[in-house]
Amino acid sequence: MTSTMDREPGARGIQDKFNRYRGSIFGLAALLIVGIAVVWFSSGSTPQKAEIERVETEHANEDHAEEGPAEEGHADEGHGAEDSGIVLTAEQRQSVGIVAVPIQSVPLPRIFRAPGEVRSNDYTTGIVGPRITSTIIARTARLGDSVIAGQPLVTLYSTDMAEAQGAFLLAQRNVERLKNLEDIVAEQQIDEAVVQRQQARGRLESYGLTVTQISALLAAGLSNDSIGQFVLTAPQGGTITKDEFRVGDVVEAGKSLFEIADLQNVWVEAHVSPALLPEMTGEKGLIIAGKLTREAVIVQRREIVEETTRTVGVRLQVNNTDGVFKPGQFVDVELYGASEPVLAVPTKAVQRNPDGDWAVYTEREDGSFAAHEIEVLYTVDDHTAISGIAEGTKVITSGAFYVASEAAKAGFEIHNH
Repeated sequence: MTSTMDREPGARGIQDKFNRYRGSIFGLAALLIVGIAVVWFSSGSTPQKAEIERVETEHANEDHAEEGPAEEGHADEGHGAEDSGIVLTAEQRQSVGIVAVPIQSVPLPRIFRAPGEVRSNDYTTGIVGPRITSTIIARTARLGDSVIAGQPLVTLYSTDMAEAQGAFLLAQRNVERLKNLEDIVAEQQIDEAVVQRQQARGRLESYGLTVTQISALLAAGLSNDSIGQFVLTAPQGGTITKDEFRVGDVVEAGKSLFEIADLQNVWVEAHVSPALLPEMTGEKGLIIAGKLTREAVIVQRREIVEETTRTVGVRLQVNNTDGVFKPGQFVDVELYGASEPVLAVPTKAVQRNPDGDWAVYTEREDGSFAAHEIEVLYTVDDHTAISGIAEGTKVITSGAFYVASEAAKAGFEIHNH
């Protein structure tokens, strides 16, 4: 029979074992729960996260659904960028005179551009000034006036002129007196008087008096109150381009008071690099002033390099009957060299597109016309050198303006670059 004392140790042992196992079970359960939680959260499978992902996925699908048609629209727009071209009936083509020919390389001279300055033509320009020291009394012409040959310009006074005029009048009177006494005076004496008169007249002419002025002096005689005065007149017709004096000025002999130029043709001095001068073989040029262009003829090529600009002057003569070119005006000059093959079309075939770019109109295989953007290189006479188009392309050379007008009406855009 087991006593109470004997059973207590056994019960206590069992209790101890249970306590130990219970701690282990709780520990294992806690570890299991923690592991499951870690796996759950790392896999993103929480209900909250799943719901967020579901909402985001739905929004993304909606965005893509909205973008899909838009992108298709852009794609369609890109594919539809090429227009159907301009279609003309046979009657329209004939009435307008549409001509389309394959573009070919043709020889055109090379172009050299240089700065230039308009100048008066020295060969048609006259200078007016006293030949003796004089005082300016009055003027009868001003800067910019158009004058004719022989027109009075300025009145001067000179003591040298007064002396010369008096000597001439006295010599003239002496000749007349001796001729009245030719029966009683020696012929040599008359001859000497005539020589003295001629010398006095020559002196007046050297001072600048004209035949008309000398005749007027003789008519007035010694009683003339204007002895010493003389008038300078225009030696030619033209425009007064220089006028640098004031009434009352004392001017020395040889000073220029007026410059009269015939501006119906003027010179343009182009400044060219000495290295390029040998390549410029043409005898013509083009003067460019803003939108104005005008042909000119080369009249001189200088052989001396200018010290200040280190360039060589090429002088051209240009018609200026309309007076658009003014001395001192800066212009551009195009000079020509040897010809070389380039793609070229008649200048009238080149048109401006709505964007302001240069374009030509080409004929497609189906007979329609389309604009093709190009780059304009240069123009010589009635042909323009271009680039940006393949040789052999059929280009409208006549009637391009009409086709461009039709394209503008239709609102076509140019996509052929």
